[in-house]
Amino acid sequence: MGQDSHRVHSVIAALKRVREHVARNEDTDEWDPETYNRWVGMLEDVLSPDDARRMLISDEWLTNSEYLMNLDACIAFLDSEHPSTAHPTVHAVGEVIDADFSEPTKPRPSLWPARLSKIK
Repeated sequence: MGQDSHRVHSVIAALKRVREHVARNEDTDEWDPETYNRWVGMLEDVLSPDDARRMLISDEWLTNSEYLMNLDACIAFLDSEHPSTAHPTVHAVGEVIDADFSEPTKPRPSLWPARLSKIK
């Protein structure tokens, strides 16, 4: 994974943690998007200048649902622009499913004898 991809996936991970925090604190009426903008700002050297600038939130305060929508949209955009099997997949409802691709998939043991006899 290149340095740019590593940066993007680090920002995705950070935005997912911000999203978890916002979702846990749903009784908070308004959010300052400064944290979001700080993480997205780390992508200025990775994304095109237009994409990075458009992803920033210019509003001073966002409602809980507006903030979650912006976080979800940004994460989805970054995931689609920089896909990788090295990080977990997030479903639309925000549930993280851990996908571990570090071990290669092996066939069921019952198939080994049949395959070995075909090789000989």
